Amino acid sequence: MEICATAHAVKYIYKYIYKGFDKATVEITTGGQQQRDEIKEFLDACYISSSEACWHIFEFNMHAKSPTVYHLQVHLPDQQLIYYNDEDIADEVLNRDNINKTQLTEWFAFNAKDRHGVAKDILY
Repeated sequence: MEICATAHAVKYIYKYIYKGFDKATVEITTGGQQQRDEIKEFLDACYISSSEACWHIFEFNMHAKSPTVYHLQVHLPDQQLIYYNDEDIADEVLNRDNINKTQLTEWFAFNAKDRHGVAKDILY
């Protein structure tokens, strides 16, 4: 019974530390059709509580995820993203040594060469 009470208190504290205070916005306009500014509406609806502001100011982590999750590229053959600067010459960009190497293609290459079965436990 004591474990349930502690879990409930932690959930309550967590909810109100990160949720912040309730906020409502009312806008009254007179007559006629007015163009909606959805970006302004979104920004006006955002609210950062004092406790959340302190966490951001002192650069504390708001949430922790374990294991760490990375966004990995997925693409069809020869359709990977290529990064370049405006002043780069197109032929030089396309002739770079590593132009066809991405995380995905290197993962496939590693799996193709893996003789010891290490890759079977690695998910992409």
